[in-house]
Amino acid sequence: MNMASGGLYTLPQNLYFLEQSKDHFNGAAGYASHKRAMITLSDQWSQINGIRAYSMHPGWVDTDGVQKSLPLFRKFLAAILRSPEQGADTALWLIAHRPAIVAGALWFDHKARPAHVFKLTKKPYARAADILAKLAQDAA
Repeated sequence: MNMASGGLYTLPQNLYFLEQSKDHFNGAAGYASHKRAMITLSDQWSQINGIRAYSMHPGWVDTDGVQKSLPLFRKFLAAILRSPEQGADTALWLIAHRPAIVAGALWFDHKARPAHVFKLTKKPYARAADILAKLAQDAA
């Protein structure tokens, strides 16, 4: 189970922001890029016999991270932020029901959803094989 985030909706799949220098660091872009890479990793894992790997979006959840890192976001979206329990619902549902794999999907509220909501993120800047090679290199 990979817990993604709506943050991934801002960037296409890329290698550039997966590793950044201290001098040229963009936290939001790094976060979005790593969350998007999770979908590629889940798809790879799901190609292994007997494994069901999912990437899911918990919705906008009122977590410590949101409270500390995104106070303005929290202020403006307070009325629609979910509780941590609500955010965990789809992850628990996926574990219990193990639905069929949908390649490239981002699961949200018990349904496989598109991982792209904006046209600009649909064309990847890096191939899935490049993302997987980078992740394997980092894990080695």
